[in-house]
Amino acid sequence: MNLQTKIVTSTAVATMSIVGLAGCAHKSDAPTAPLYNTSATNNSSASNTANSVGATSGAGSANDATGNSLSSNSATQSSASFPDIVRSAMSQVPTNTRSGAQAPTTLPKSANGDDTLQYTVTHSTQPGAGVTNYESTYNVSLGNSHQSLANWNVTHYASADIAKQAYQSTMGAGTPDFSGDPAITLTGNHTAYVTKDGNGATSIRWTEGKWNIRVTALKTEVAPTPVADQVAAYLDKNLMPAPHDVGAINVTTSDMSNSHLQAQVIWQENENLYQVQTTEYASDPVQTALGMAISMKPYQG
Repeated sequence: MNLQTKIVTSTAVATMSIVGLAGCAHKSDAPTAPLYNTSATNNSSASNTANSVGATSGAGSANDATGNSLSSNSATQSSASFPDIVRSAMSQVPTNTRSGAQAPTTLPKSANGDDTLQYTVTHSTQPGAGVTNYESTYNVSLGNSHQSLANWNVTHYASADIAKQAYQSTMGAGTPDFSGDPAITLTGNHTAYVTKDGNGATSIRWTEGKWNIRVTALKTEVAPTPVADQVAAYLDKNLMPAPHDVGAINVTTSDMSNSHLQAQVIWQENENLYQVQTTEYASDPVQTALGMAISMKPYQG
């Protein structure tokens, strides 16, 4: 949920522990490039080592509301309210690329128990060929020394109309067409529709408010109902951001054990397009992606 952007110009790398170790964390190579993100060609780079921190990770607090409600990210947060690693990463985002800047207060955890986090930052004010013109963009990827766990991306456009066009060029426009698809009932009495494509994948699709949701199982004709139920149950208890027009939640699993999940959340707010993604290496990629999206707050460094 990518923006098809080529993010260039600068990269920053840092590592920190999130288990409260004493002293300073070591420098480390950047994590592997996050899924869905276009690889960047970087003309310059900088390295930063962050202090270790006892940050907590989670998927956001539960709220008694459905997923189409307005989240609390309309309130501007001071930089002190963000985890140390987020503040370190955002310090590498230049002022001229901070229009509409937001960052999460929820962090991913690794599925393999590696309790260190490091970040990479890329940013640009120069769209590549074939990319919807933007004024600025930045991407922060979080991972450990071996794997990318999650990333968030903010792209600022000259107008809300251009931001909407950028969303539509990636995700499509309007409400999905469910005609002809068999209906099923998910947890919470949500009606969803099963779709099979020509490549052997089976998807469950439904809408909640302004959100279009798709859960896809690759290379199988068995609908991924357990994962769709997980998404539906989470949205029943948590507030998602309120998109300007429409947003999308995409979850993909590559095997029937549901052990290789990837999740993507993308939405537009006025002139800005926001995106959160998790990889299969994150602990509970679905809940982490949704929790990070919910926790996104305006950032003023």
